[in-house]
Amino acid sequence: MNRIAILVAALIATASCAKVSSAQDQPAPSLQSLLASQYKLSTTGSDSDGFRIIEPGTVLVIKKEGIIATPPASTRGLHFKILPNMCNNTFKNGVLETASKCSHATLGSKFLKSGEKVYITKFEVNEKSNKIVMDVVECDTCNGVTGRSSMKAIIIFDFNDQFLQKAEPGQVTDVINEVLAIQKATASVPSLNEPGSELANFATDAVSHKPNLSHSSRSCGPNNQVSSSPGL
Repeated sequence: MNRIAILVAALIATASCAKVSSAQDQPAPSLQSLLASQYKLSTTGSDSDGFRIIEPGTVLVIKKEGIIATPPASTRGLHFKILPNMCNNTFKNGVLETASKCSHATLGSKFLKSGEKVYITKFEVNEKSNKIVMDVVECDTCNGVTGRSSMKAIIIFDFNDQFLQKAEPGQVTDVINEVLAIQKATASVPSLNEPGSELANFATDAVSHKPNLSHSSRSCGPNNQVSSSPGL
């Protein structure tokens, strides 16, 4: 009987070691994959009217002035078809620089303003060169653009040597947030102090019909049921 118990224990130990070894053999997730969940790409396409967003992704808010953007190619104007590639905007050590030759030579180029919102169409992490390249496009609906604008820009985050090979995702996003911050979802909540609001009327009715519980205390009885008892 003891021999059987020893054999079973040995088999369990062997299986446990195999699982640990298998987990250790799996490669650690790349920085690209860790950041991908935060920076969701938008799906884009073109129709007879030109460029458009098909499926929106993460919305980013511009925090730093100085990003030069260029208009997309258009099927309605030959001058837009011969535009050069999007201009590079490089951010390094807290400074944002733009390729001046590109911005001066590009018809329709303009600086994106702080507070304007953009979508991400490309997000690449290159740990060897210590650079993150993001292609962004203006979110027309977010910015209240009446016509179709969709200004595009390339933003290159240039880090110091070996930074991306050792950095945690939070350290990387802290740098990106200096230029582009992820828009936080906010819900509009009516104010209790706003006269005439449904929430204010509801609160007034609730107060007028509220029983006097100022001298009672609440305690949990058996089975976590709440009971009221007179206060001391």
